[in-house]
Amino acid sequence: MLFARMLRSAAGRILCLCCLAHAFALAPLAAMADHKAANVLVIYSNGRLLPANVEADRGLREGLAGRAGPAANVFDEFLDVPRFGGTEFVETMSAFLRGKYASRPPHVIVAAGPDALAFCLQTRSRLFPGIPIVYLYVSQDNLAALGPLPVDVSGFPIVYDFARTIEQALAWHPKARHLVVVTGTAPQDREWETQLRREVPRFSGRVRPEFLSGLPTSTLKQRLAQLKDDTVVLVAGYFRDGDGRDFAPREAVLRLVAVSGAPIYGVLNPSIGTGVVGGYMLDFRALGRLTAQAVNDHLHGTHLAQAPAARTM
Repeated sequence: MLFARMLRSAAGRILCLCCLAHAFALAPLAAMADHKAANVLVIYSNGRLLPANVEADRGLREGLAGRAGPAANVFDEFLDVPRFGGTEFVETMSAFLRGKYASRPPHVIVAAGPDALAFCLQTRSRLFPGIPIVYLYVSQDNLAALGPLPVDVSGFPIVYDFARTIEQALAWHPKARHLVVVTGTAPQDREWETQLRREVPRFSGRVRPEFLSGLPTSTLKQRLAQLKDDTVVLVAGYFRDGDGRDFAPREAVLRLVAVSGAPIYGVLNPSIGTGVVGGYMLDFRALGRLTAQAVNDHLHGTHLAQAPAARTM
């Protein structure tokens, strides 16, 4: 009755219209509250400006931007390995992240690199318990060293195609009789060296292998400058040389290409444009987009099962 009397008066009609407009204005806010953006925390093993990280970040954000539903908030943190590490660093970084993200906890964590994955596994019980982890550019050898993973930790393991790259180099340089392999001293460099020492012997009937492992950059430059066109060189780059100097792999490759008397091949796509001849290279931007699919699956309540290894993109 009161409502009917209000409608019969002009003032009442205006008041009702104002109430309805106010209700409609509040409706989208209520809907937004029910569909908050998801928080995705990306923890990178290395530094912010590592070219692989820049490319992976671009691909990840492209993939997340195309997801159905509310947009995702992406937060980035960097462990800056190999310049920092050890038990005290892990504890300090854990306390920092726990405090920083207390009010904005992640819904999914992306561990970008083997050191980031190891850090997340080591600290997750006290840092972000129960939050699923998707790993990005972690090799099959790295995963084997970590042992069985929890069911909510998944991703796409990568394969460094050293053997196929050597095959291609020898096909393009059929007169080559000498294969030089360059590696550094950081943990990732040692992993590459381990894989190469496992795979290179298959070519010993065609070329004479020579490993230049853990040497100062100055010594490497002198040795590569002596090489002739009967040699091919394989350099993934390195994070640390024999003098303890830290590099981005692309930076290391640039320094060696500038002086080498023999053609250089690589397996990481940030090396494109440095002067390397080529190689079967990982595309980190494509890996970022692939990882975004796995993140989206978690945000939609589905789980990535056993994933195939990602090789050359």
